[in-house]
Amino acid sequence: MDNLEAERALLTKLGARGWGRIQHFRNHYNQPWGEHQSAPVSARAVDALTRFVAEATFPAGIVPSVFLTDQGGLELCWEDAQGAARDTARQIEFKPDGIEYFIAATGEEGSTGWDRMPELILQLTVA
Repeated sequence: MDNLEAERALLTKLGARGWGRIQHFRNHYNQPWGEHQSAPVSARAVDALTRFVAEATFPAGIVPSVFLTDQGGLELCWEDAQGAARDTARQIEFKPDGIEYFIAATGEEGSTGWDRMPELILQLTVA
């Protein structure tokens, strides 16, 4: 996937707000930041999030939110297909050295390496 395709996938699936947040993190958090000198955004985390979003199919009407973590990772959060139902949150954090995920409906959480991303895409995004 080239840069144009990657940026198009981020903009299409995360909307202008999500795409803009990623650009902001890339441009303004590339040095230690904050009162406690949190880690700069990880290029590996940005790459992994981009690959995940490009391959994922989110349920109709679902636009994940994007957050920067103190460790330099990026986190995607969204509600599953049930939407307003209680405990439907899904979270995945792209860390500099791997992935952490959480599915509220089942209480399932875990950590894994980059090699498990295709399986996680199916597990976390299939409606």
